[in-house]
Amino acid sequence: MRDGSCRLHPAWGWLALALGCSLLACGARQQSPDPQLPNVVLIVADDLGWLDLSVYGNPNLGTPHIDRLAREGVRFTRAFVAAPSCSSSRASIMTGQYPHTNGVTGLAHLHLGATLSPFRDTLADLLAATGYETGLAGKWHVAPYLPAGWYGYDERMGRVVDPWIREMDPILDFIARHRERPFYLEINFMNTHRDDAGEFEFDPAFPVNPDAVQILDYLQLPDWPEIRLELAKFYSQAMGMDARIGEVLGTLDRLGLVENTIVLFVSDNGPPFPGSKMTVYDRGIATPLIVRWPARVPAGGVRTALVSTIDILPTILEATGREVPEWVQGRSFLSLLAQGAPDTHRPRGLHPDACGADRALQVHPQLLRHRDRARSATPHGVGAPPVRPARPALDATASTRGALRSIRRPGRAEESRRRSESPTDSRRAAGASRCAHEADRRPVPRCPVRPRSRSPRLRAR
Repeated sequence: MRDGSCRLHPAWGWLALALGCSLLACGARQQSPDPQLPNVVLIVADDLGWLDLSVYGNPNLGTPHIDRLAREGVRFTRAFVAAPSCSSSRASIMTGQYPHTNGVTGLAHLHLGATLSPFRDTLADLLAATGYETGLAGKWHVAPYLPAGWYGYDERMGRVVDPWIREMDPILDFIARHRERPFYLEINFMNTHRDDAGEFEFDPAFPVNPDAVQILDYLQLPDWPEIRLELAKFYSQAMGMDARIGEVLGTLDRLGLVENTIVLFVSDNGPPFPGSKMTVYDRGIATPLIVRWPARVPAGGVRTALVSTIDILPTILEATGREVPEWVQGRSFLSLLAQGAPDTHRPRGLHPDACGADRALQVHPQLLRHRDRARSATPHGVGAPPVRPARPALDATASTRGALRSIRRPGRAEESRRRSESPTDSRRAAGASRCAHEADRRPVPRCPVRPRSRSPRLRAR
């Protein structure tokens, strides 16, 4: 078994390329898994905020199939991703670890050093070891230049060079072919992600009238025609994704697999608008999270407990009867899915045994400061100051992206003017504030450092 917490020598990539064939050939898969084990379908949306679906109160679109998942399962209202960008967030879902632990601290297609190591266990790896058939469809952004098979996936559907899901037939065929054996299927939709030019296009099957779009308070965007057009295209793509999810649910219905299949829906980060994606405001790291498992989970539940996407891996492992490895930093929320369960859940990063409460606060302050969001006076959550300035003068050729760039935090110009008029007073006030902050700081205990091995250990496959 690979140590999920080890770090490898920088030459691991070349070593992986040299040993690729042996990693694929020396499988140690359990050949006769328990047929009663549940199937697992993990659906990950791209750049979809936690209030961007009709089941979460968005009046601008209809997502009937995702709404069905919520009616037949449990919906979480305070779920957060581990990072507000794609690669880091998805790697945390796959490993149950924070980005600074699994090493994916940037966009893997731009920073090769941020690629997820093939020697690190993933959810697909752990389930494959118990006999699950594993498949991946759509976006592969944690190690885009390495084969998905090195990370526990038996099959990859679609074209390697195209992360967009163009056809659903290979996905539906995977379910049909493995209906007699437990399977794990990860579906990564990119519908709500901007294209390579940074733009959205309407899904022809799901038109949305920009004039009818209501700009939600939580987005904190000005009510401009250009922005309503952007949102209309964004919602059109979200409905297209919902229709494809409906095809997956329909296949499970037709094959009689609904009762014992865990379907989990989540997003990787917030929507691609100013002050959302790539920020640690609610609209950047809060995510929709829905779990359906008719055999074990009562329908129609809503949970306000604070959970993180690093909790997904241990939850699925516990549901499939697998022991959770010690290196996993998430904590299973399976008990929250039961009817009548207490609606509390404390992520591992907030536990006193994680080198003290002060250290835990520094590791993940966003989770701690959102404990009371359900009782907050701001129903759309904690975020940046409102961004609704008067519309600036734009020429007739101004693009939507240009309009979005013109948004600035209110008060910044006034603050700059005040500082320029009285630089001495400004520096004196800043110094007093800094001294007061330093006086309030308490020493933070250092976490013990685990020794790191320089020689990678390969797990026999």
